[in-house]
Amino acid sequence: MTPTCASRRVRVPMHKIAVVATLVLATGAVGSTHTGASSTPAASCLPSWRLVKTPRVGIGEFTAAAATSPKDAWVVGDSFGGDFALIEHWNGSGWNVAWNPDFALGGLKDVAATSATDAWAVGGGDSTSLVGHWDGRRWTRVPIQGAKTPLYGVTALSAHDVWAVGDGVIMHWDGARWKRVASPRDATLNDVAAISSSDVWAVGTQNDGLFTMHWDGHRWHSFPGPNVGDQTSWLTGVAVVSTNNVWAVGESQSGLSIRGPVVYHWNGRHWKAAEEPSGGPINGIMARSATDIWAVAWDDPLLGGGGTTIDRWNGKSWHVGVNVRFRYLAAIASDKRPNGLWAVGSTGDPNGYLPRVKPLVQRYGC
Repeated sequence: MTPTCASRRVRVPMHKIAVVATLVLATGAVGSTHTGASSTPAASCLPSWRLVKTPRVGIGEFTAAAATSPKDAWVVGDSFGGDFALIEHWNGSGWNVAWNPDFALGGLKDVAATSATDAWAVGGGDSTSLVGHWDGRRWTRVPIQGAKTPLYGVTALSAHDVWAVGDGVIMHWDGARWKRVASPRDATLNDVAAISSSDVWAVGTQNDGLFTMHWDGHRWHSFPGPNVGDQTSWLTGVAVVSTNNVWAVGESQSGLSIRGPVVYHWNGRHWKAAEEPSGGPINGIMARSATDIWAVAWDDPLLGGGGTTIDRWNGKSWHVGVNVRFRYLAAIASDKRPNGLWAVGSTGDPNGYLPRVKPLVQRYGC
């Protein structure tokens, strides 16, 4: 995820969502498979959401997106229940499949980029961590010591300052190697976002409750809670606008089937429950400013819900921008244009009641 005013992807816990996909192989670098985009937008128009064609890769799901410019964006995902990586690149006119044999085993959960020659993707399997780096020519798997579980979130401040989080683990890249940083081993961290090298947030769950951590430049501080009663709850995404303006989102569950959204706001001193958008559990959040925050949520239609919603916070309240049944969106990110966004996921139902048809990319703008 990008370091300033954005939080891309978010991961829904693995026991809640089954991910399946098939990857079309392309060697080495980006560019072996290409799909064109729609015609050039008009000079003046009302922004809207539209589907963008991607290369045919069979059944699958995208889980995260990141962009450094309107002509440089990445989406990642996984296939065959998370066993294989799925990576595609946007060059300004179309999406291309990117793949490296080193990524054959292990799905990808998140991606972050600082430039056209510096991007990171993380994921893994049940007992392995997967970290890949893009150097402007190809993706390479990077050895990582001290992490034997999947990594779910990554954020990059620079080429020598990158954070990754997962099941009971926080890792830091200093430009030369990955190093494990002390963290609670019983906490699952699903997302991480940063605004500076001394202001980093990670969110997830601990003991079936909400859990957040903050890096102040010297060490991580834990913030158990906030408390949402006797419900099982977890945080899936975090967006940092400023030191005194941080948003954390996720879901709560009471019983076996009643699931709802969770939204909390950090004002510089403490976390406080905030207004929740209509719809179901929130999968992803990103922020461009205090009055321009976006979230994607899923309210299962087969359980009486309305499907996917894309919601926007204008500084005062949430407004539903899109409501689509049986299109599952996992993450949302800026495409670096004014008012431009990427939203990624899959067609079908994430709980497995309906087959996932193919990875899905939607774009917002003119």
